[in-house]
Amino acid sequence: MSRLQLSGAVICSVALSGCEPPLVVGNLDCSQEGGASGLNEHGVYNEGPLPAPWQTSFGDTFCAYKYRAGFCYADPDSEYRVVTSPVRSGPFAAAFDFHPRDSAGARQARCVREGGLPSEAYYGAWYYVPSNFSGASNWNLFHFQGGTPGTPEPLRGSWDVSMDDKSGALAVYVLNLLNGERYEADPAAQIPLDRWFQLEFYLKRSADATGEVALFQDGAELLRKTGLTSDDTPFDQWYVGNWASNIAASTSTITLYVDDVTVRLP
Repeated sequence: MSRLQLSGAVICSVALSGCEPPLVVGNLDCSQEGGASGLNEHGVYNEGPLPAPWQTSFGDTFCAYKYRAGFCYADPDSEYRVVTSPVRSGPFAAAFDFHPRDSAGARQARCVREGGLPSEAYYGAWYYVPSNFSGASNWNLFHFQGGTPGTPEPLRGSWDVSMDDKSGALAVYVLNLLNGERYEADPAAQIPLDRWFQLEFYLKRSADATGEVALFQDGAELLRKTGLTSDDTPFDQWYVGNWASNIAASTSTITLYVDDVTVRLP
């Protein structure tokens, strides 16, 4: 997946207002500027440590992302919102939507946590993938990119956790954007449709060849790679949501549902 270059106003849908405990349905305050430029709702980067451990089940809508170290954004004609079904835990989950009929290129709606990542951590989320699509060639679930914020040098991608159906069934894989290698589970780990499943990506950061990554699905280790230059930047962003290209669908909207997002320390 190529480096993101969006900026501008966040596009939102109907959600819950404010950052207090949700009581009624209304409009989410989307006045903040955001996007893949990395600016949070205060118009700045979080240049400090990424808060960890951390988790959100969207009980406060998207406010856990907005506080200090994150933001959410969407392409035009795409959106992010909270839903009451399907939900894995608590009253709400997040839905990330885009419209494949507009997909001359990739489309996206996602949330981001940013800052100096821990030396090692597990980055996890529960996903629900509906079964109304075909031809997924590059459907991204997690994306990491890093660099030095506030400089002309753009942030560069480091790691992707994505899925495609090139082998027939939808399967997950890891893309090392630092050296262009693709890592797959053997045998391929099939993604379940129409039910919740968990992905966790373990990242041990290192600027030399002592880094390590691993991928887990529903608690089972799918793959592990050691002896890597895994992250050599002082600042990183972790994207969760819905990014894809080349997907055919039987409905006008491609939606991925997300719940129980976590940053977990070893």
